[in-house]
Amino acid sequence: MADSYDVAVVGAGIAGVSAAYFLSVRHGLRTVLVDHRPPLTLTSDKSTECYRNWWPGPGPEMVAFMNRSIDLLEEWALESANAFNLNRRGYLFVTGDPDRLALLRTGAEETSNLGGGPLRCHPGGQDAYRESPAGGWEGQPVTRIMTEDPVTVAPDVPVAEAARLLLEQKIGALPVRDGDRIVGIFTTADALEALLVMVEEHAA
Repeated sequence: MADSYDVAVVGAGIAGVSAAYFLSVRHGLRTVLVDHRPPLTLTSDKSTECYRNWWPGPGPEMVAFMNRSIDLLEEWALESANAFNLNRRGYLFVTGDPDRLALLRTGAEETSNLGGGPLRCHPGGQDAYRESPAGGWEGQPVTRIMTEDPVTVAPDVPVAEAARLLLEQKIGALPVRDGDRIVGIFTTADALEALLVMVEEHAA
């Protein structure tokens, strides 16, 4: 260990590890990470927070902060051959109590609305649930982590309505469905392009 450091980060959870990585690798600061447990002992390979961001409100700031931390952890996992077992398992809550189910759904929807990712429900009697991979994420088929039953739009939906859906659902793309066929995709880039055309036409 060095005799002195530029920065001491206390707490080796998701935010602490990603902050230490960012400061040392991106900014070249001598950084020491302090925790009485090994790094990420309560996260990553021991729980599922790394890919199911479950931070409550009242605003989106904490969710955005943790999402950025997760992005940095993934970058470090790639560089370190996933030395700390980053995974995509996500949270799973199981209950047979209808009242408890409603409470869990409400909390999950609130978190999802803050940018924590979509809620997926797997009611009993259905076989749609797929067990997550044991660990890691590289090389996993997209079906392991894709969003099932995504929000879609019809081909004749106005651009403004589709753009509003992107904003309200906090998603980056909308499959365009014509009957049973997916005929295209409407993305955030498409919405921005439409906005740019409108602004330029108005300015001209």
